[in-house]
Amino acid sequence: MRNIKKIAVRLILILLVLFLFETVVEFLYRPYNRYSLYAIRELKECQGKIDTLFLGTSTAYRGFSPDVFDECLETFSFNAATASQPVDGTLALLKDQAERNPIERVVIGVSQRSLAKEEAYVERKEEVYDRLLSLKEKISYLAGGCTSEEWLDMIFYSTRVDKYLDAGQIKGNVAYKLSDAYKENKAPMNTYRGRGFLAGEEVYLGKSYEAITKRKSTWQADHANEKALIEIMEYCREREIELILVFIPVTGAQIDSYKDISVIHDYIQELADKYETVFWDFNYYVRLKEEFSNDMFNDKKHLNGAGGMYFSQLFAEVYKKYHNGEAIDEYFLDICPYYENSY
Repeated sequence: MRNIKKIAVRLILILLVLFLFETVVEFLYRPYNRYSLYAIRELKECQGKIDTLFLGTSTAYRGFSPDVFDECLETFSFNAATASQPVDGTLALLKDQAERNPIERVVIGVSQRSLAKEEAYVERKEEVYDRLLSLKEKISYLAGGCTSEEWLDMIFYSTRVDKYLDAGQIKGNVAYKLSDAYKENKAPMNTYRGRGFLAGEEVYLGKSYEAITKRKSTWQADHANEKALIEIMEYCREREIELILVFIPVTGAQIDSYKDISVIHDYIQELADKYETVFWDFNYYVRLKEEFSNDMFNDKKHLNGAGGMYFSQLFAEVYKKYHNGEAIDEYFLDICPYYENSY
């Protein structure tokens, strides 16, 4: 018994030293000028209040402004989307937040990339892991197919540090993290607008399109991603959480790169119908070409600040009508507007 107590004490001391070491390393090296740092701190502060959750990839964290949605609908929302968020990561974040908040509705930004087969690089998994607040979900996410190397990268921040002797990075981090602005969780960049919403300042200068000719598309959804999306839909239905899948507007250039966006649209629509889930494709929005021209985008597929705010207002308007039982057919066509002059 005495030996067991000694071992237990030593293990506790080792864990304490590791915790202190990791805390110091993260303070010194986690970049102060990345929006995720502030989004994670806000997410922790908002626990117990969130009734509306936005999830998805980078198109979602640039497309849904919680401030705009809440002002229109008197909700309390948070945007927990992350870069190239794996669908199983979306599921993990949903479960984590649903256990800690009075979630009434979930809005997920879906796209061809989020559903196609694509390697989820460890950095993308880390962004999900860092936003998981319960130990249960962290362990579950680690157990869901992560390699031993990925385990280390997610559990120990120190393994993510490439240059321990980067004095400039340390100086910049420490200086800002000791400031009053950091204590108040104010990001040093004006592109971060709070509660997970990022508003880019760039304007896309690529080619503009009036009409696009369909071509043969070979796009296919990945089975594992489909399975995770189905689990999300079933999870929400079982818990009576309203779920809306949204294809966020992209540029004509991006639609052209899909070859035939209807292949993606039809796949998501059929899956949503099968599992009694709402799906709104804003690339079928009746005024897509007029209202979402290139100046509303940061690049081919990401809305900039002006575009994100405008889309958030449009989405809130559509949702409000839908929630009040009004028809919303006037907002959507049966085909992407870029194809209307192609036949």
